[in-house]
Amino acid sequence: MEGYTVLVIVALSCIGKVSATDVTLTPAGKKYVNVGESLTMVCEIHESVNFLLSQETVFMHKNMVTKTETILTRQKAKLEGIDNYDNYEVDMSIDGNIIVRLTIHSIAANMDGEFSCRIKPLTEQEWSNQATVDLIVIKPPSAIEMTFQEQVIMSEMQQGIKLKEGMYSVVCKSVGSNPAASLALQIGNQVIEGNTEVTMDDAEMTGRQYVSRVEGHLNFDHKHFNQHLVCTAELPHEVGDIDRGTIKASVELIGVAEKPVVYCMNTSSAVGDRYVKITCIVAKNPKTKSVAFEIGSTNTVLVPNEQTEDFTEVVEKDYNGTHRAITLVIHTVERGDFLEEYYFNVVGVDGKDYRYPVHLQMMTIGASSNYVSGFLLSAACVLAMFGKFLV
Repeated sequence: MEGYTVLVIVALSCIGKVSATDVTLTPAGKKYVNVGESLTMVCEIHESVNFLLSQETVFMHKNMVTKTETILTRQKAKLEGIDNYDNYEVDMSIDGNIIVRLTIHSIAANMDGEFSCRIKPLTEQEWSNQATVDLIVIKPPSAIEMTFQEQVIMSEMQQGIKLKEGMYSVVCKSVGSNPAASLALQIGNQVIEGNTEVTMDDAEMTGRQYVSRVEGHLNFDHKHFNQHLVCTAELPHEVGDIDRGTIKASVELIGVAEKPVVYCMNTSSAVGDRYVKITCIVAKNPKTKSVAFEIGSTNTVLVPNEQTEDFTEVVEKDYNGTHRAITLVIHTVERGDFLEEYYFNVVGVDGKDYRYPVHLQMMTIGASSNYVSGFLLSAACVLAMFGKFLV
């Protein structure tokens, strides 16, 4: 009976008064149904046939959006010309207790809401007892939208979004579902945690429809480059083993990496010097995937904490809060070391290689003569001073 709420009333009256009576309704709690399904509700009144002499029993429907309650009999629906008045049947039997059954042959969307079986004395206005079931007519989410970087994405976005590393907010919303849709945010295989809010769409008067909204924060770095940011909306697992109406919105995030910031310092030494250091300073941001020193003639590549057979090694330490120092430590300098080609290699988060030449220089003749001249000058001064005592 499309567009019309029809329920069944069973009322048998007489006079008298009875004490409080237990009423149970099957199914109870929440019942998920699809449009077009059939359903029988069984109301059991824990009384004998004499109860019917003084009590009224009804089935009632409550629209959970408008909060209106309706009692209608099949007979009234027929009189008012409702096409599907025979969609409902009611019957009663007595098997120790009183059993009243309401059968709906084909569930319609406007039947969403609370069904109750109620009893009261004929002489009273208030219902003395009732049993209820929340009948949830399933609706999958009808639309989804994800807002990211001021762009609204409603399906799979064909063009990716270029992005630098950093913290970003992402909001996803689904509409039109009953019950409220479950939302999930993720990038690649990583789940993005967020706060979910659920509100009822008051514009839909025939039955409940929900708006689900989740907001999360993505700490975007190189491991997320060229992966898809995805929001998924679907009916929750509690609806049972049915098509959950899954819909998705997604966009590829194209990572934009900045060139690493590197400063290398050349070093001078003499043959036989020990623990000679060639140091490169690397900024912590933008991030890098890897760093290494390369010794050209032997194609030896040393990453931090690696050491050669002659004890040459690479050491990494914090230089300050924003930079780190990567140092090639040559255990003992030999003459051939001055002929080597040294490189400091950096791989950016985008996979690009950056190569910086560094140099180990032999101490110049000028530097040696300065050292010798200094020694001779000191000796002359000593002799001069000593000569005064000889006069």
